[in-house]
Amino acid sequence: MAAPRSRIVVQINAFSPYRLWSLSESVPDRIARAFPTVRVVQSRDGEAFVKLLPEATVLYTWSMPRRHLARAAKLKWLHTAEGGVDRLLSPELVKSKIVVTNCAGVTHDSVADHATGMVLSLSRRLAESRDLQRQRVWGRDLLWSGDRVPFALTGKTALVVGFGSIGAAIGRRLKACGMTVVGLRAKDADKTPPPEADEIHGPEELEAQLARAEVVVLALPLTRETRRLFDAERFGAFKPGALFVNVGRGEVVDDAALAEALASGRVGGAGLDVFNEEPLPRESPLWGHPRVVITPHVAGTDPGHMERATELFERNLERFLNDEPLLNVVDKNLGY
Repeated sequence: MAAPRSRIVVQINAFSPYRLWSLSESVPDRIARAFPTVRVVQSRDGEAFVKLLPEATVLYTWSMPRRHLARAAKLKWLHTAEGGVDRLLSPELVKSKIVVTNCAGVTHDSVADHATGMVLSLSRRLAESRDLQRQRVWGRDLLWSGDRVPFALTGKTALVVGFGSIGAAIGRRLKACGMTVVGLRAKDADKTPPPEADEIHGPEELEAQLARAEVVVLALPLTRETRRLFDAERFGAFKPGALFVNVGRGEVVDDAALAEALASGRVGGAGLDVFNEEPLPRESPLWGHPRVVITPHVAGTDPGHMERATELFERNLERFLNDEPLLNVVDKNLGY
């Protein structure tokens, strides 16, 4: 895989206007010192990115616009600082011989904490309590009225759809809450469940498992198979009043179908970090729904993210230079 070392150019492009998602200025120099046999260049704006791309052998980046891919004539390996690769995998990149690696596993703890926090908030009606607090209303009777009284997670069943590293981290936390954890995943569904789950099933079992779960958590990547997977039919298969949390990809869910399921009570409450359109349009009915907790796609936000992402890149760069198998190689046809 690796080119002769004298010709290897590592282009660093993982910068962002958001401090938490941007490499520190010292990182390119650090990589250059650690790997003196390669040439390290950095592109902090679009003009520099395009100018330097034709010489790059390795690219550490957030994105690769398809219009520029033809310029990457020498590119052999692309590493992205995030776990999801759906925005990266243009048809041209999928067809190319460029190896893609991601940062799957780097954010699993922060995303799992976020998802678990949403489950706890919804099950104990904490967001609604906060709404009452703002109104200075002692709303105990309101919180305990109707069918949606706060409940304990112990003894309930959680279905985690997308049981990769993030799904497993979610499962570990929900098991600690006393829940029976059922995981769904496309790969190795027939194997013995890992410690983070009580059961593992394949995608063909989705509807059957939805019918038994009090809590459904999505940690799915966006692929051809998962786009709009959760539509009116899927929400119709929910156990009435089940809670729904999505920390995967917004395009996996039909937002209109979710709004209808919430209105009918089929879905008892939703915690949403991702959406079809981001920012979520102001006219979306989800904003004002009392049983919806919305966060602005921040589940993976963690001050240590870029450092862990860079450590993974450095481990992989050493492997690349030694012509060893890379970690976290993406199956570009599957999309994860």
